[in-house]
Amino acid sequence: MSDRGSAPLELALGAVVILVPVVLVVLSLAPWLERQLAARVLAREAARVMVLADTYEEGAERAAALVDEVATNYGIATDDLSLRLEGDLVRGGAITSFVTVRVPVLGVPGIGSVVGPVWQWSTRHVEQVDLYRSLP
Repeated sequence: MSDRGSAPLELALGAVVILVPVVLVVLSLAPWLERQLAARVLAREAARVMVLADTYEEGAERAAALVDEVATNYGIATDDLSLRLEGDLVRGGAITSFVTVRVPVLGVPGIGSVVGPVWQWSTRHVEQVDLYRSLP
């Protein structure tokens, strides 16, 4: 029995079976991290906008506008970001913003994302209302 000629075939199969999945996972990390960063930014900025607003309604309106702005800036569909606000605008109170972002399982920059299961990543940010602020 001769072993001649099998090394190139094994090398090619090894490259396809081992390297391609590893490369896809590494390329998928960038969109995952980018969406997590977008959620953190939205949570921080929405809570900050709320504590600086004169009324709760005005702050909630500005925070809702931030969802569109962050989604546009990061190239994320608006439906993939959700924002929930809790708290009161009383001196010394706190506003908590909860943000959830949908993340595709496999997204390769420049190629797109694979349609299929999607997982969610959530974050929150708490911002205190100034103790000495003048409220209307």
